[in-house]
Amino acid sequence: PAPSAPPPPAPAVPEGVPPAAAQESPAAPAPAQPDLPVIRIADLQSLAPDALLSLAREQEVLVGQDPRRRQSLVMGLLLKHVHRGGAVEGEGVFLPSGEGQDAPRGGFRGVAGHLRSFHNGLRPAPEDVAMPADLRDRLGLRPGDFVVCRTRFLAQGANGSFEAADVVSVNGMDPDRSRQTPPLAALPVDPPSRPVALRTAAAPSRTLDLADALAPLAFGQRGLLVAPDERTASETLSLLAEAIAAANPAARTLLVRPAALPSPTNGGASAVTVLQSEFDDPPDRHARLVADAAETARRGAELGRDVVLLVDGLPRLLGESAAALGLTAPRRAEEGVLPALRRLLASARAVRGGGSVTVIVGAVAPSGRCAALDQLRAGALEVFGALADWFVRLAPAGAACPIEAASARSGAAARLRPDDDGSALRDSLSDPTSAPAALKAFFKRLPAPPAVEAVPAFQTPV
Repeated sequence: PAPSAPPPPAPAVPEGVPPAAAQESPAAPAPAQPDLPVIRIADLQSLAPDALLSLAREQEVLVGQDPRRRQSLVMGLLLKHVHRGGAVEGEGVFLPSGEGQDAPRGGFRGVAGHLRSFHNGLRPAPEDVAMPADLRDRLGLRPGDFVVCRTRFLAQGANGSFEAADVVSVNGMDPDRSRQTPPLAALPVDPPSRPVALRTAAAPSRTLDLADALAPLAFGQRGLLVAPDERTASETLSLLAEAIAAANPAARTLLVRPAALPSPTNGGASAVTVLQSEFDDPPDRHARLVADAAETARRGAELGRDVVLLVDGLPRLLGESAAALGLTAPRRAEEGVLPALRRLLASARAVRGGGSVTVIVGAVAPSGRCAALDQLRAGALEVFGALADWFVRLAPAGAACPIEAASARSGAAARLRPDDDGSALRDSLSDPTSAPAALKAFFKRLPAPPAVEAVPAFQTPV
C-alpha cells in the first residue's frame, strides 16, 4: 500500500505566548457575558509570582515548560477570560510606536503606539493595549500620558491582541479635560527650594548622610554623581533611589538603567520603578528608554507631581550608541543618544505652585587605565558637568571618607581629605555649633576623635 502522507507541521507559536492557550484560541471571542467581572490587566501584572502562578493553575492555564514567565501567565489568563465572554480593561503609559510606524496592521486601523506598563519597566509585552491612530488624534494624546481604557480583542493569527476601544481617563481626568493641560514649557518655574529628604531608617547610609549634609538636594535640580567605577556608581544610585522613595512617598522615583548588565536583586518590595534596557538590546532601544522616561516625567510635572529620575550607566549608554553609529569621540556629543539625554536634563525644573522634575545622572571618573574609555568618561563629565547644579564626587574604595567633594546650588562646596571620616571637617570649622543643622546631625553620629590638624573645608569649586 502507498505510504500515508506525513501530518502537517504544527503552527509556530510566537515567543511570550502560552502554547496551550494559543492553540485553544478560537477565531473570535465568545459573546459578551455581563455577569462576568471586568479584569484589569494591571491587577494581573501587579500580582506576586506565587499568586499569579496559583491563579493560572486554578484557571487551568497551561504555560508550557517554564511557569516563571510572567507575561505567559498574564496573557494566558486574559485569553481564557476573553474566550468566556469577559471584558478586559487596560491601562498604561502611552508611548508612540516610533517614526513612520503608524502603518495599517493587517486589515485593521493604523496603530499609533501602545500602553506600556510600569510593572514591565515600560518594555513591550504581549498584553500591551494598542492605541489606534484615529483615537490618539481625536483625544490629542501625548507621549507619557497615563491612559485607562476599555479594550476589544482582535483575533489575529493564533494569539490575538488587545486594542483600545473607549478611553475612560487620561492622567486621571476626563479625556476632554486632559487636553487642556498646558505643556511643561509653558508653566512658570521657581528656583528649586523644597528639600528632598534622604536620611531614613529604611536606607541608612553614611554616604547619603554626608551628601545630604554637604549638598542638600532640592526638587527640581539636575545633579551629577561621579564615582570611581561603574559598580560604585550603580550601587550608590540604587541606594539613593531607595532613600528618596522611602522618605518622599508622594513623589514618583524612577531608576533608569539603559544598557544594563545582569545583576542580582534583593527580591523585596520596592517603591522605586526601574526602567531598564538590556546590554544586548539594539542601541536605539537605549535612547528610546531615556526619551520615554523624560516624557513620563514631564507629564507628571504638568499635573503638579514630583518626579525624580536617576540615570545609571551613562558611559555604557554613550559607548553603545557611538559604537553602533561608527562615531568618533568628538562626535558623540552631537549624535546618538545625547539628544534624548539633553531633553531629559532640560526637563529638570521646579514648577511654580507644585510639581517638579529632578534628574540625577551617574557618571564614572577617568581611571587612567584605558585611554579610549577615559576619553568617553571625560566627555560625559564635560557635557553634563556644566549643566549640573548638584554635584557629588565619591572617593575611591578604601578611603576613610566616602565623599571626596560636593557642591549645591547655594554655591558652597566642600573638599574632604581622603583619610577623613568627617572628624577633620568638624574640627576645621571655627565654630561647629554654627554649622548647618544637617552637618550638626552628622557630627553627632561621629565618635570622639583624637586631635587632628585643622584643614579648610569649604572652598570655591574649580
